[in-house]
Amino acid sequence: MTGTELFKHAYGMIERNFGVAMRISLVLFVLSLAFQAAITFWTVFNPQLSYRLGTVPFLVISYLPGLVTMVLGAWVAVAWHRYVLLEEDPGGWIPNFNGREILGYILWLLLMMVIYFAILLPFIAVAALAATGLEGGGTAGAGLIIVFVISGFATIIAAVIVLTRLSTCLVSRAVSQRLSLAQAWNATRGSSWPIVVYLLLMFAVMLVVGIIVSLLMAVVGVAAFVIVVPAYLLLTWFLMIFQVSIMTTLYGYYIEGRELVA
Repeated sequence: MTGTELFKHAYGMIERNFGVAMRISLVLFVLSLAFQAAITFWTVFNPQLSYRLGTVPFLVISYLPGLVTMVLGAWVAVAWHRYVLLEEDPGGWIPNFNGREILGYILWLLLMMVIYFAILLPFIAVAALAATGLEGGGTAGAGLIIVFVISGFATIIAAVIVLTRLSTCLVSRAVSQRLSLAQAWNATRGSSWPIVVYLLLMFAVMLVVGIIVSLLMAVVGVAAFVIVVPAYLLLTWFLMIFQVSIMTTLYGYYIEGRELVA
């Protein structure tokens, strides 16, 4: 499987099942946005809230949007994985709640975050030491800065590749299987370059979208927000479903040995 085939198959998965994708994700996506907006509005327009509630309750409230988003996102992802891979009817506009699978998905998401930061930790440590040296009166030449930028970019790309390959563990939990990290890593051997190509394609798409939005803002001005805001929300929804579809494609191809659908 090439990177372009991975990209096209994930896109085709959404295109062929657009109605089901909307039914699975739309209500939960809107609920997530509404909850985030409500908590943000409440905290921003109540500057004394942290003093009235206390530090710990205020921190809990501050982290609630992220937690709710994670739960609702896992709910959507599990329903989508199960629909595509198991042909399970997701139900109505609020998809079936597969509690055990969703809990497993969330726990593995947290593990993926730990792995991500573990990969980045050596670079962060070196960067911190370098920053400490600069504060002590040292100087950084242009060559050193370029090396750090390239190293940081390469480290992030490597981390994303590792997490994308291991994301098949998440999908396995969604379909009630128990794929280990080692099994996922070994089964997805040869997928690193396709993942890099997929990331480059995503970067190109986002760059084009950014250019279009910038031109629209320059030509139309503030009135462009009438178009830009709904377009941004639609793009956010699509990227969520697209990433889940990438994971589904990797699982179907590398773990279950399925053929790609043109």
